[in-house]
Amino acid sequence: MAELAALSPDRRPIFGGQHAMDPENTHSAFFEHAPVGMAVVDADGCLRAANRRLSGLLDREADVLVGQTLTVWLASAEADRVAAAIHSVVHGDTGEWRDECRLLPRQGPPLWVELALSRLPDADDGAARLALTATDIDARKASEAERDELEHFYQQTFTNNVAVKLLIDPDDGRIVDANPAAETFYGWSIEELKNRPIQAINTLSAEEVRTEMERAAEEERLYFRFRHRVASGEIRDVEVYSGPVWLRGKRYLHSIIHDVTEHHRAEREQRELLQILEAAPDFIGMADPDGRILYQNPSFNRAMGFADSAEASLHDVGGLHPEWARRRLQEEALPEARHNGIWQGEMAILAGDGRELPVSQTVVAHFDETGAVRRYSTIIRDISERVATEQALRQREAELNQAQRIARMGSWVSDFRVNEIRWSDEIYRIFGRRPEEGRVTHETFMEAVHPHDRTAVQAALEASFAGEPYDIVHRVVQPDGEVRTVRERGHTEFHDNGRAIRMLGTVQDITEQRQLEDSLRRLVSILDSTPDVVSMHGPDGAMLYLNAAGRRLMGLPEPELADHWDPETGWNRAGLPGEMNTVEGTIERVHPPWALERVRTEALPAAMEHGLLQGETALLDAEGRERPASQVVLIHRDADGAIAQTSTIIRDITERKRIEMELERSNAELEQFAYAVSHDLQEPLRIINSYLGLLERRHAEALDDKARRYIDTATDAAARMRQMIQDLLEYSRVQRMGEAFAPVALDRALDDACDNLQAAIADSGARITREALPTVQGDAGQLMRLFQNLLSNAIKYRDRETTPEIHVGCTDRGDHWEIRVTDNGIGIDPEQIGRIFQVFQRLHGRGEYEGTGAGLALARRIVERHGGQIRAESEGEGHGTTFCLTLPRQPVAATVPE
Repeated sequence: MAELAALSPDRRPIFGGQHAMDPENTHSAFFEHAPVGMAVVDADGCLRAANRRLSGLLDREADVLVGQTLTVWLASAEADRVAAAIHSVVHGDTGEWRDECRLLPRQGPPLWVELALSRLPDADDGAARLALTATDIDARKASEAERDELEHFYQQTFTNNVAVKLLIDPDDGRIVDANPAAETFYGWSIEELKNRPIQAINTLSAEEVRTEMERAAEEERLYFRFRHRVASGEIRDVEVYSGPVWLRGKRYLHSIIHDVTEHHRAEREQRELLQILEAAPDFIGMADPDGRILYQNPSFNRAMGFADSAEASLHDVGGLHPEWARRRLQEEALPEARHNGIWQGEMAILAGDGRELPVSQTVVAHFDETGAVRRYSTIIRDISERVATEQALRQREAELNQAQRIARMGSWVSDFRVNEIRWSDEIYRIFGRRPEEGRVTHETFMEAVHPHDRTAVQAALEASFAGEPYDIVHRVVQPDGEVRTVRERGHTEFHDNGRAIRMLGTVQDITEQRQLEDSLRRLVSILDSTPDVVSMHGPDGAMLYLNAAGRRLMGLPEPELADHWDPETGWNRAGLPGEMNTVEGTIERVHPPWALERVRTEALPAAMEHGLLQGETALLDAEGRERPASQVVLIHRDADGAIAQTSTIIRDITERKRIEMELERSNAELEQFAYAVSHDLQEPLRIINSYLGLLERRHAEALDDKARRYIDTATDAAARMRQMIQDLLEYSRVQRMGEAFAPVALDRALDDACDNLQAAIADSGARITREALPTVQGDAGQLMRLFQNLLSNAIKYRDRETTPEIHVGCTDRGDHWEIRVTDNGIGIDPEQIGRIFQVFQRLHGRGEYEGTGAGLALARRIVERHGGQIRAESEGEGHGTTFCLTLPRQPVAATVPE
């Protein structure tokens, strides 16, 4: 135990006082039961003593260990290092050494221990001794190894991973760690990323980011699509796989970020490409090497009559072509595509309706990595229109001369270098010559020009050589002496040296146009000679023309006749005052205030709506006097409905008004005379009837049959005469004795007429149907009598075996109402229709139908008083009759009794 005692150099008791123990026993107990391996080693590294713990660590008895070199029980990698340490402690100045080494137990893997060497006092014999302790750190080293392994795993899976990775604290969104791939992707350093919350990168709101982090932390969702900002400011599309991980007892989000911006762009481009294919008017399709259809765009499917590509896939490409095109596809198109990758040519396909469509087709072969054809794609364009166009173009060459002949315009090219002029066929026709008569030169052209025009034509040609436009109207004389008027236009081309080399131009035969221009000049001359005022306004309202009568009325200077209009410059507005630049200014200049208001509010709106207005107004002459006038306003519109021109014709009706007043006075006197005569004639008729009745009553016995017939005939004649006088009275009263116009519901007027004819309707069994009738301005009593006369006629003039069917209809004609009264009566011979509206005109004998023949004349007079017209329509006897009458929408001036 001397070796153990050496562990306490002063050999004092370990515990002092009354508890002091024997030092040797104390040292031995401490050595044996120490929780670490202990030993005494000499200068050669041999064990001189070893305790139980060291024996346990090496799994060998202490007796086996003593006398053995320490390095025997060490791993070879550490043996030399420990031997050197022993030598250093023994011979050096350090006095102690500590390091981690691996012991080699008898069984099992090497055991990590922390070895410590310290110098002990030399033995009595002077030998050097060292104290050795071996602390078991295998568990710690295993933990460190595991930690290192985890660190290595973290380095491999996170730090060194090529994928962009972030470690995020879900509590606040702080980026805890980022790998170099993230540094590259985002453009910020790892430290900058760590100082940045994920909310600063994600384009979502902070609240939305927090919600998504909670979902990832709770594993409710692990896959996300976000948009992330990078350092450059660009927004990138990313797919994020994020889930919780626990590190040092805290939960983090391990997020893997995939940049899918380009992928999304590619998908978007693919979608756009597909949209282009789907919207393309060309026929686009794909098929496998065996010809089975894989895809056809909608245009292709529509042309072939397929609902969609699914239906198209039930067919093969051969069935889409007619037989000749199918053979060409198999024998030429597909082999060339397999050899060269592409084939192009013209083919044909069979449309869904069986038509053969000419097409241009491109076939592309797509190969796999082995070089075998994987599929074919095709682009087919319907060239029906092109084929038709080509056919049409072939016809155009033949039709061009025909078109030029119709247009009376030909083209020519004059080559000054060879003095040759090339004419189109139409120019030969215009000049009355034939192509076979020889080449055309400048001299032959000038020979055809009218002698009086040659100087002007030559001057125009020479001016074109100086750069002036060639545009001239002249006459040509055909070989048969006929003179035609033409308009020539041309463009001169020059050489670089400024010399004229050729001219291209057209010739148009304007003979008829010139005749029309002359006719227009004559028309202007006629308008200028008429006493009526005639004016024309352009689409902008400016006055273009005012004839001489108008200029005299307004005190304006009269220009020369030729100055009014010119085919080149148009209308000459010289001398027209500035206020006539607009329609408004013109009407203010020529109308008194009351007429101006009517023109503004009634005349112009009506003319704009209907294109024509006729009415009476008043003008102011040069001295400001008001003159009554009749006015016609015409609105001329172009093909698009826009106003092209407004024309006005105004006639001074001062004299006519004077005559009308005289006529009106005369008519009034005449109507009064007719009324008086009719009234006075009734008294003699009454006396005649009275005496005839008295004679029949008092001398009945003395009268024979012949005398009685005389009396009956006289009585009947007197009754007819009385009825005719009453009808004449009523006819004369229409204009002078009617009521003032007021709103009249025609439905009510028709009801009143039916009430008055109730007995006749019941006796005949007549059936009267109607449509809704409007309300108009009129005389209620006269309109009722109008319907009564028309219905009475329809009931009276019928086949006695037929029940009267009468229909009253109405049609809105814009500015007036058209009322129709149709019956199934005996009809009227169309040649006799003009007579029925005359007073006392009858088409049938008195024995057939009663009446005087004044009813329809009265109806016409009533309609005319209301500003309308009446006519009868019939296909002849036995086909019924329709009476059509019109009543204006706008109120007319009614004649009322004074």
